[in-house]
Amino acid sequence: MIDPIDTSLLPPDVQKAGPAAQQLYAGALASGALTHRVDVLGWHATGLGAYLAVVAAGVLGYQLGSILGWWIGERGGRPFLERYGKYLLIRQHEIELAERFFDKYGAATAFFSRLLPIVRTFISFPAGVARMNLPKFIVYSTAGAFVWSMVLVYAGTVLGANWAQIRHALQPFDLLIAVAVVAAAVTQFVAVSLVVM
Repeated sequence: MIDPIDTSLLPPDVQKAGPAAQQLYAGALASGALTHRVDVLGWHATGLGAYLAVVAAGVLGYQLGSILGWWIGERGGRPFLERYGKYLLIRQHEIELAERFFDKYGAATAFFSRLLPIVRTFISFPAGVARMNLPKFIVYSTAGAFVWSMVLVYAGTVLGANWAQIRHALQPFDLLIAVAVVAAAVTQFVAVSLVVM
C-alpha cells in the first residue's frame, strides 16, 4: 500500500480491489511503469529506494492492522467467546486448544499466515483470543508481511502497467481460494475436535 491508512489517493478501481492489488499497483509505481517518482509517507524516491519505501509502507500497514486485530481478539474477542461462545459452538475447551496451538505453533502460524490470501487478514484475531505472546507475534508477523510485501511489490515492478489486466484475470480465483481456506479450517476444526473427544 502506498499509505498504510489512507488509500483515497489511489485510482477508484485500485481502492476497490483490496490490499494485494494496491501493493501490486504500488510496485508498478515503484518500477516507473506508471510514473518516475513515488511519494511514500512524505519520502520521494525512485528505483530501489521507491521499491524499498513501498515495501516498508506495506509492512507498516499490515502490522498496524495486525496489532489492532490481535488487541481486539485479546481484549474483546476472548471475553466475548468465554461468555457467549457456547451459542457459537465454541466451548472453553476450544479456546484452550487454540491457546495450546499458539503456544506451540504460534511463531510459524504468524509467519506463514502472512503469505496466505484471506488467512493473513484474519489470523491476528484468533492469535489475540489465544493470547499469543504479542512481541513474538509482532516479530514473526512482521517477517511474513515483509516477505509478502516484497513479493507483491516486485510483482508490480515486473508486471508494470499490465497490473490491472492481470488482477482482472485472476479475480475469479478469489472465491475459490476463500472456499478452500474455509474448507481447510473446518476440516482442521473437525479433526481436532474428533481427536480430543
